[in-house]
Amino acid sequence: MIAPAAFEDITFPQQALFPWSSYESNQYLRALNAYFTSGSGNGVVYGTPVEIGATLAGGVAKYLGGAMTPSGIIYAPGYLNTDWLLIDTNNDTVSVTGSLSGNHTSAFYSPYNRAVYASGTSRVSKITIDNNSGSFVSTPVTGLLPPFVLSYDGLAAYVTNIGTNRSIYKYDILIDSASNLNIPTTNDRYSACLAGNGKMYWTPAGPAGTRNYIEFDPATDTYTSFGTPAGDTQQGIIMAPDGFVYAFPFQANPVNRINPTTRAVTSMLTAGSTCRMAGVCIGADGNIYGCGVGNTLSIYNWRTNTLTTSATLPSTSGYQSIHMGVNGDLYLIPWSAPKVVKIPIINNGRVIRPIQEMNGILGRHQSAL
Repeated sequence: MIAPAAFEDITFPQQALFPWSSYESNQYLRALNAYFTSGSGNGVVYGTPVEIGATLAGGVAKYLGGAMTPSGIIYAPGYLNTDWLLIDTNNDTVSVTGSLSGNHTSAFYSPYNRAVYASGTSRVSKITIDNNSGSFVSTPVTGLLPPFVLSYDGLAAYVTNIGTNRSIYKYDILIDSASNLNIPTTNDRYSACLAGNGKMYWTPAGPAGTRNYIEFDPATDTYTSFGTPAGDTQQGIIMAPDGFVYAFPFQANPVNRINPTTRAVTSMLTAGSTCRMAGVCIGADGNIYGCGVGNTLSIYNWRTNTLTTSATLPSTSGYQSIHMGVNGDLYLIPWSAPKVVKIPIINNGRVIRPIQEMNGILGRHQSAL
C-alpha cells in the first residue's frame, strides 16, 4: 500500500484573500517556480487512469468545465445534461445535483460568496455550495461563451462571446449581474486564463494565420491583439509556475509560450496528431496535463519543453476538462465518456498543502475549463 503523499505548506496567498494583489501573486509564483525546479523536484508520480463512480446519464456532450471548492469537491456544469456533476476528491464519491438550463461551457468558484458560477448560452448559473441551492441570472449575450476568467480580487469575471456579438462581458459577483462592456474583439475565442500581471489572455479559434491572441486588462477595460499562431485553433491555455502562459493546439500545431511582460509569442515545439489539450491543468508534479476528444492524455513539461501523449484513458468517447483534487490526484470530466476518471498519485511525492485553499496549485490562475 502506498503511504499518503508528503505535504508541504506553501499556502500564500490563500484563495479566500481579498483583495489579491500582483505582489502576492508574484510572491506565490516565485515560491512555486523554486519548488518545481529545485533539485530533483517534488517527485510526484502519477499512475494508471481509472474510472470512478457509477455510469452517468446522458450520451454525448455530458459535462464541460468545472471548479474545485475549499471542501475539495469539484463542481462541473452540464452541457447537454441538465444538472451539476459533483466529484468529492476526498473520497472519490460522484453524484449529481440541481437543475440547469442551456449549454454551459465553464465554471469558476467565488470565495466571496462561496458559490460556483457557470457560463451558459444566455444566462449565468450559480450554485451556493453551503446548501447546493441554485439560481439563474440572465446575461445580455446570446450564443456560446468560452470560459470565464476570474479577476485578481475575485469580485468580477470576464468572458467573450462566440458568434455575431464578440464583445467582452463583465460579471459582477457583488451584485450578481452581467454587463456588456461594448468592447468588440472580432473573431471567436476558445479559452482563456489569468496571468501573473493581472491581465487575461484568450486563445484564437482557427483558421491558421488569420486570428490573434488578445490580452485584456480589467483595470482599464482595454485589450490588445497580438501574435499570429502558425497552426489552427488554439484550445487549452494556462499559466505555468514559471510565470509564462502556454497555449496548446488541438492536434499537429505549435505549442506556444506567451511572455505576459512583452506579449512575445514563442513556438516551443510542434505537437503530434495525437495531441488533445482542450482542457488543461497543472498537476502536482508541476507538469501541464491536457485532454480532449478520444482517450489520449497529453503531458507538457515546461521545464524541458517536452510533450508526451499516450492513449491511456479508459474511453474513446472523450473528456474535455481536467482538474486537480484535494490530495493532488487528477480528475477528468466526462464529455461523452461514461464515467469520471481519476489519475492517482502512486508514490510518496511531495504535494503542496493545503491544495483546497488554492483551488488547485495555481489558485485563481488555474484554468476554468
